[in-house]
Amino acid sequence: MKRVVKRFTSVLLIFTLVMSMASIMSFAAPTVDLTLTSSDDLREYSYSNPLVGSITFVADKWTTLTIPQNGFSGFKNLKSVTFTGEGNVRILPDAFYNNSALEKITFENSGNLDIYRGSFSSCDEVNELSFNVGGYITIWGNRTFSHLNVKELYLPSNMTFKGYYEDPYENYWVNSSDHFDYCKKLEKLVVSCNLSEGNFSQGGNLRSIYFTKEVSEIDRDSVIVSAGSATIYGYSDSAAETFAEARKCKFIPVDSAEFNTITSTQSAYATVGVPSAVTLSVAGFPESLKLESPLCSEVIFNREDAEIVTSETGELWTVNLIPMSEADTYTVTADYGLADLCATDEITIFAEEDTTPPVISVETATPAVMGEYAKVNVNVKGSPEAIRFVDDNVTTIAREDAVITENDDNTETWEVNLLVNQNEQQLTVYAKDETGWLTQGTAFTFKAKVIDYSTEISDFAFEESLDGVIYNGMNEITLTTANGISKVQFMKNGNTWTYTEDSAEVIEIDGRKYWTIRMNFWTLGDQSYDIRVRTPKTTFEFSQKLDVTVYSR
Repeated sequence: MKRVVKRFTSVLLIFTLVMSMASIMSFAAPTVDLTLTSSDDLREYSYSNPLVGSITFVADKWTTLTIPQNGFSGFKNLKSVTFTGEGNVRILPDAFYNNSALEKITFENSGNLDIYRGSFSSCDEVNELSFNVGGYITIWGNRTFSHLNVKELYLPSNMTFKGYYEDPYENYWVNSSDHFDYCKKLEKLVVSCNLSEGNFSQGGNLRSIYFTKEVSEIDRDSVIVSAGSATIYGYSDSAAETFAEARKCKFIPVDSAEFNTITSTQSAYATVGVPSAVTLSVAGFPESLKLESPLCSEVIFNREDAEIVTSETGELWTVNLIPMSEADTYTVTADYGLADLCATDEITIFAEEDTTPPVISVETATPAVMGEYAKVNVNVKGSPEAIRFVDDNVTTIAREDAVITENDDNTETWEVNLLVNQNEQQLTVYAKDETGWLTQGTAFTFKAKVIDYSTEISDFAFEESLDGVIYNGMNEITLTTANGISKVQFMKNGNTWTYTEDSAEVIEIDGRKYWTIRMNFWTLGDQSYDIRVRTPKTTFEFSQKLDVTVYSR
């Protein structure tokens, strides 16, 4: 028995130790940031280190900072790499290969930059890659930046791609290509350098490519895009236009008069201060339009802010503008999201002066009888501080006393409660803004709710009757009234008999009330009763007469 207990205790200790180690290993240790210079022995730091989060390499002046082959590959937590300083930088093959956490690569040293094959290959999470190097940038070897996650990329004019060359580190000749192979999320490309065959062998997702003036040579197979899948922006009669023709893609000449002409398809027949739909014709496919006017601050419309229709030369953007005068001149800039590629022109929007009164309209939403509050909807321009109803008296409604709905056309609808104290009132409604009460008002007829006082006697029932003869004693009468009636009253010779829902049997069907009333007819002979009805907020109103002849039993 003791041996069994000891064995069980050992197993328990081993299990606890294993779980403790797993817990320690699963704990995310904090990462550290390294700064390494040309004088440092980079081989001491080049073994895989899970604690490193970012590295800044500083190339000292008059020196070359060399990153060893495979030196920093497999750093599982490395997110950022920056190359800076006044010297040269040389990155040997596969130096940062397969760093699965790497997100940002920045080149900003003042000297030359040489990058060899596979240096940043399979860094699948890199979404930012920038080149701002003072000297020459030379890309050597295959798949230098393959399998990156970038959506936008700028290749500067000081960049060169080496073709067939002798690899000084492998001592054999190689064919340099596929430099940005399988960057499948790449959508925008700005190129200021010449391109050789196979620079972008997988460019199927590219939507926009802009070739600047510096580009003189573009191999037709430098960027592999499907016919018609991308739009090529460049200069007329240039290598960019030849490339677009070879790949059968749409070409937009950025030096043409049409590219820098933005026109309005209408004279914006609008009202000053009121939003108006304006359609603008632009070349190509911009990502945003910026409109600037001396009378208002700039307004930027992104693609989701506009209704866009494709035209023969580009697109038609319909946007909502608020004219500030009868003729507004706007500077319109179309931004294509490609470096500094923009088209700029001026348009004039014509509008008419707004003659709409401050209070646009007034209507009774839910009428009420006298003594009750009716709901009234007031449609106003802008956002006034208060509104006022004026006849012989004045009723003022502040913003906090109303239920306010903002409309798309720069108006508001105020729902207010207004006391009904007359059958019909002629009111004028005014608005108050920051300048005070505005003098222009809107007339409004305010009417009380009409009550249906009609009464019908539909049936008689008797305790004892013969051939329809009414005998003295207790009888049942069925009346039909409007739904709002709360009391029924019979009058004869100054005497009254009043019935409510508590003293009669009342049911509601299809908006009418059916009253079953027990009434004692004790006087013999011809009888005449006046019938009156009322609502909870009104006095009794005459509705009908009841003429009966009562016989003795």
